[in-house]
Amino acid sequence: MTKAKKHKDIIKLAKQMRKVLLEVSLNCGEPTHIGGGLSIVDIMATLYGDILNLNLKNPKDRFILSKGHGFLGLLSALHCKGYIPKNELMKFQTNGSELMVVLAKVYHLASVLQLHTKN
Repeated sequence: MTKAKKHKDIIKLAKQMRKVLLEVSLNCGEPTHIGGGLSIVDIMATLYGDILNLNLKNPKDRFILSKGHGFLGLLSALHCKGYIPKNELMKFQTNGSELMVVLAKVYHLASVLQLHTKN
């Protein structure tokens, strides 16, 4: 893949992630720190679109999020790359949501994802 094609794909992924992030944020009806999520979209699109090798069965790379207010940016990347289905993502910050449990157990993301947040 050419460098120009990779760049175009990353820009497309970032745009898709912004749309997802805004849709989830508006759907949940709770404060979601939109700015924190949007502020990491370009970085997440680059990481998930070109750099990270996230093989859930044989993880080679790990991503550690330490910016808690950017969590929605991470979730949008995971959704856009096919790790989280939309129905689960739309449970973000809803009453009784166990999104983190679902991410770890059902989608086995614990092998490639660590969250250490303290904002």
